[in-house]
Amino acid sequence: GSYVDIDGFDVSGSGRLGIQNEASFVVIKNNHIHDIQVSGGAGIVNSNYSASDNDIIENVVHNIGTPGACNGVQGIW
Repeated sequence: GSYVDIDGFDVSGSGRLGIQNEASFVVIKNNHIHDIQVSGGAGIVNSNYSASDNDIIENVVHNIGTPGACNGVQGIW
């Protein structure tokens, strides 16, 4: 939902997306997103193009996607 802060999480695993946001007025900050080893995804994604006023601040994103398998993987998208 809108008006949410996602702050200080450690996110890893087997899904395609670390943190997915589809709402407005969301702050995603101080998170560690890593070791998501599935092709075609992202560490952090704002996936609703009509959403507005979202902030992605001071996150650490690394080791996203299967190495060498897909050039469509994004750290933050």
